[in-house]
Amino acid sequence: MEILRWHVGDATILRIGEVDAMAALQGLIPRFDPAAVAHAPWLTPNFVDDTRPVDGAWRPTFPAARYVMSAEEFRYWQSIPENAIADQHAGFSDSVLPVYEAGLVDLVADDHVVTDGVRLVPSPGHTPHHVSVMIESGGRSAVIYR
Repeated sequence: MEILRWHVGDATILRIGEVDAMAALQGLIPRFDPAAVAHAPWLTPNFVDDTRPVDGAWRPTFPAARYVMSAEEFRYWQSIPENAIADQHAGFSDSVLPVYEAGLVDLVADDHVVTDGVRLVPSPGHTPHHVSVMIESGGRSAVIYR
């Protein structure tokens, strides 16, 4: 998979993709078999990679990292019953809860300053407390919305 890289002033931003589309595919294709996908060589490395559960449980991809998350966004997903919006809640269960339970999460305000030149900007709409990242460096700025 190509690593996307761009510059804002003196800052370099790298996009590291982390998506598990298995839950969505299982909802769209009733007889979808994740094991069959894992053994389809034409799908790797561009569409399927080795990021997966370990011993049946999801593990943090970057165990030495700190994960900065909107506290209100986290509480929102924590308060929604899993079966209420199962397809959207799956991402919370397999990607967010493992890093939280590993003690790697800093729950912060929606307008948190991460460091000089990097801060969160509230951008609700996609979800109630969605945030984007504002990068400011060398007289230039960019908002990264994800």
